[in-house]
Amino acid sequence: MYVVVAGAGQVGTEIAKNLLDEGHSVAVIEHDKKRLESIETLDVLALEGNAASPQKLAEAGINSADMLIAVTGSDEVNIIACIVAKSKGCKTIARISNADYVKEGMVAGKLEIFHADVAICPDMVTATQISKMLLLPSLVQSGELSKGRSVVIELKLTPGCSSISRMPGSIKLPHGAHISAVSRFGAVLRPELSGEFKEDDRVIVVLEKKESVPEVERAFGLGAGECKAVGDRLETGMQKIVIVGATRTGIQVAKELEGTRIVMLIDMDEAKCAEATTQLSTTLVIRGDARDPEVLTGEGVEDAGAFVATTDNTEFNMLTCLLAR
Repeated sequence: MYVVVAGAGQVGTEIAKNLLDEGHSVAVIEHDKKRLESIETLDVLALEGNAASPQKLAEAGINSADMLIAVTGSDEVNIIACIVAKSKGCKTIARISNADYVKEGMVAGKLEIFHADVAICPDMVTATQISKMLLLPSLVQSGELSKGRSVVIELKLTPGCSSISRMPGSIKLPHGAHISAVSRFGAVLRPELSGEFKEDDRVIVVLEKKESVPEVERAFGLGAGECKAVGDRLETGMQKIVIVGATRTGIQVAKELEGTRIVMLIDMDEAKCAEATTQLSTTLVIRGDARDPEVLTGEGVEDAGAFVATTDNTEFNMLTCLLAR
């Protein structure tokens, strides 16, 4: 397969490397000379110029290419490149960072107006993954499964429960329920590979209806109410979540958590805090330096069930997480 990659930043370079490793032919278009010099060390056709230019795309062989992957730092360049490529019969994938263009982390087949077969918003993908880590398994939200009818629960195998030392397949679950995963010592295992259940395992079970929860608890040898059902969701105690960084990712995480958790968002930048306030409804937005222990203590971080750092500075994120611990 012949692939044209628009953009030789970190993402574009990694994509090019992976495609080469899979045996594909690759052309890369990049306007920045320094980035281009780096990509030239790979076995690719490296071209300097504007990836939105029909002429430059033609030089890259777009007329005979199988796919265009547009991952420049500009949404508009990515979109225009897709429009040109689509007119030549290419499959197209675009990175779209602006939430005004896409409402989901990854969209396939819904952006005909942009001529992109697949559009990926990295910030939204990251935010969705963070939210799922925080909410699954403690949140049983039925909207994503079977149009609101299914639920997901977590069962912690406490000492003495009858399911310990048994194989997942030996647990007789009610109709419509199945074991999705087993969390053990921080690793997530497929049930068929997890072996016998062990003490303190956390078992993720998907059910067609929440009314089956008591029967599932009995099947695992747990007492009634172990999952602590609350309305349409199940809680495990992570009620308060602190987010540091009013970035697009941080704001999106807060949006996805609002209504199910108490959310606090901290950032030093006054303008970013003001913008976050306009986008969020129930999140408490605080202007402050999360590296300052007094700020963390004053805002009650010690009571939080989770602390999430989403700034653009990796060292800052690591430091604030260490302080929060």
